[in-house]
Amino acid sequence: MDTKDIQHYQEAKEEGERKAKLDAVPGLIGLGLTREQIAQVLNLSLAEISEIIQQRNINTKDK
Repeated sequence: MDTKDIQHYQEAKEEGERKAKLDAVPGLIGLGLTREQIAQVLNLSLAEISEIIQQRNINTKDK
């Protein structure tokens, strides 16, 4: 593997990890966690959490 391959692998890995975090948001909302709790647990910003909730049209029941 050369440096370019390693960089591509690292970027793909990071993208996959981020997608997994974002995919976890609906389930965590379903468990009753607040946006703040989810952001803290997943190490994401509140803006990112709010964006995924809006994009996926998730009912948060004012959480």
